[in-house]
Amino acid sequence: MGSPGIRAETLRIFKIVHTWTGLVAGLLLFLAFYAGAITVFREDIAEWQAMVPHRPTEAALQDVDPLVAKVVATYPEARRSVMVNLPDGHESSAEAVWYAPDGEPSYARRGSDGDLLPGDAAPHRLSVVIDNLHRTAGIPGLAGEVLLGSIACIYGLALVSGVILYLPALRRDLFALRAGRNLKLWWQDAHNSIGVLSLPFHILFALTGAVMSLHDPMLAGMNTLIYGDQGRPMLMRTALAIDMPRPRGEAAPMLPVAELLAHAREHIPGLTPHHLIYVHPGDRAGFTVLMGDQEGVLGHTSRVVLSSVTGERLAVEKASERPTGMSALSSLAALHFGDYGGSPVAWIYFCLGMAGAFLFYSGNLLWLEARRKRRAQSSAWHHQALARLTVGFCLGCCLAISVLFVAARVPLIAQGGALLPTFWGSVALALLWSAMRQPVLGARDLLAASAVASACIPLSTAVVAVTGNGGLLLSGVDLAALGGAVIFALLARQVACRARETAGGSVWDAPRPAMQGEGDSRPSEQAV
Repeated sequence: MGSPGIRAETLRIFKIVHTWTGLVAGLLLFLAFYAGAITVFREDIAEWQAMVPHRPTEAALQDVDPLVAKVVATYPEARRSVMVNLPDGHESSAEAVWYAPDGEPSYARRGSDGDLLPGDAAPHRLSVVIDNLHRTAGIPGLAGEVLLGSIACIYGLALVSGVILYLPALRRDLFALRAGRNLKLWWQDAHNSIGVLSLPFHILFALTGAVMSLHDPMLAGMNTLIYGDQGRPMLMRTALAIDMPRPRGEAAPMLPVAELLAHAREHIPGLTPHHLIYVHPGDRAGFTVLMGDQEGVLGHTSRVVLSSVTGERLAVEKASERPTGMSALSSLAALHFGDYGGSPVAWIYFCLGMAGAFLFYSGNLLWLEARRKRRAQSSAWHHQALARLTVGFCLGCCLAISVLFVAARVPLIAQGGALLPTFWGSVALALLWSAMRQPVLGARDLLAASAVASACIPLSTAVVAVTGNGGLLLSGVDLAALGGAVIFALLARQVACRARETAGGSVWDAPRPAMQGEGDSRPSEQAV
C-alpha cells in the first residue's frame, strides 16, 4: 500500500466506503447499466417489435392535422391544449396527449381507418419498458426516480473511493491482466482496469443520472415548500418568456402543420420537430409550440412559437439562447443517452454500458472471494445469501430482458400491457431458482437459460414472418440476439467447468455429491 501521499488508514477508510457503497447500489446499477446499454438502440427495438420501419418525421406529419381535428372535436377538454408526439425512438406514428381538469393524461392515435385509437401505448412498447427499467428500475412515478437518483449519488461515491484506492498501484497494474490458475486476480485486474479506463464516462453517467432522476422530485418539493404551488407556472414563464394570448372565443382555421414547420425553419433552419403543442386549437388567438432538435448542438432542444392561424412568430428559443438551467439539462440528457453522434457514439455507449454492468457484478464476486480464508467460510450464511442474490438478480435480469423480447411477440402479453410484470416475474423465478441451488450451479443454469431465451428472439421473428404477420427477417436485433446467445452459452460452459473444481472454501464451490463423476477435485487458489 506504499504511497507517500496516502496513508494506510485513509486507504482503509476508502476501502470500506467503496465496498459498502458498491454492495448497496451494485445490483440496481447492474440493471440500470444493462438495460441502458440496450436502450441505446431503442429505435431499432421499436422497429423490430412493430415489424415495420419507422416512418420519417416528414411522412408522419401528414397524420397531425386530422389527428388534432379529431381529438378536439371528440374531447372538449382538449380544446385548451393538446400535444402531438411525433415519431421518436419508441413510436412510428403520431400520438396526441391532452389533460383532463384533474390533471390525468389521455392518449390517442389514428388507426388505419382514420378513427381514433384511445389509450396509452407505452406499456405495450418493448423499447419503453426497457427504457423505464434503465430510468426507474421499473418503479412508476417519483418513487422510481428518487430511488435511481439516490443510487446514482451512491455510485458517484463508489467511483471516488475506488479511484483513491487504486491510485497507489495505478502505474503498475493498470494494464495488467494476470491470467492463470488464480482467476481471482484476473477478475480483480479486469474490474480495476475497466473501472479506471472508463472512469470519465462513469463520472458522466453518475452526474447526469443523478441530475436527470432527481430534478423532477426536487422541483416538486420546491414547488410545494418554497413557492406555494406557484413554482410550475413560474418555471414555464422562465422557460418560455412570452405573453400567452388569451382565447377570444372566435373560431378560425389553423394552418396545416407543414406550413407551420416551414415558418419555424425560417427562424431555425433544419429544425427537426419531435413535439407540437397546440394551445387553444381552433381559436383565432391559438398558438403552436414546435419543439425539436437543432443541428450541430449538443444540447439540441429548441423551440419556436407561432400563431396557429397566421404563422406569425411569437417566440424563438434556439439551443444556444435557452436559459442556462434548461440548456444544461438538455446537454446532460444528450450526454447521458449518447444521442448526439449517430451510430459510432451509440456503439461506444453500448460497450460502456455492458462494461459498467460487468463492474457491479464482478465487484460483488470479488468481495465474496476476499472473505474466504479457510474452507469453513464458504458455508457462512451471509456469504451464501449474497452470492445467491447476486447470481439470481444480475443473471436473472439478463434472462428476463431476453424473455421480454420473446414476450413482445405474443399479442396477449404485449397488447395486454403485461411486459413489465413479465420482466419481474422472470427475475423472481431466477431468484427462487438461485436460492435453491449452489451459487455456481445457479449461475450455470441461468446463463444457459439466457442463451436459450436469446436464441428464441430470432426464432420468434421467423415465426411471425412465416405466419404472414410481418416481413422483416433477421434484423440487427435478431443478429445481436444470436451473438448474445453464443456469449451466454460460452459463459455457461466456463461456469460449468468451474463447478467441477474446488477452490478451497469459496462460495463458488459445488458440493461433491452434486457433481460426482464429473471430474477429480484438487485444491487450488482458483476463484470464479
